[in-house]
Amino acid sequence: MPVTCVAKGCENKPKAFCTRIFHVIPTDVEWRRAWFDAVGLPETPILENKRYMVCEEHLTKEDYFEKIQHSTQTMVRRLEKMAAPSLFCKQPKDENNWQRKCY
Repeated sequence: MPVTCVAKGCENKPKAFCTRIFHVIPTDVEWRRAWFDAVGLPETPILENKRYMVCEEHLTKEDYFEKIQHSTQTMVRRLEKMAAPSLFCKQPKDENNWQRKCY
């Protein structure tokens, strides 16, 4: 089953050679509830969370921290504890206007 970002109005999908990060809904109870509330989905059992993903476009810079990965000596971005999606796009009323407005 193809995976698409579950945020309303977002149709981003993981693609080969794409640098966009997709996050699975967290398993921590409070953190998971915050994510489901943010994207407007009803909460599901933890085992079903793997099918729900949110792309990085719905998280802010402040939601991440950088950490060095010792095996490769490169910096990787990780989510801060309790970071939740907060950036969402409104679909324009005019279908000819292809630009999405984010808030």
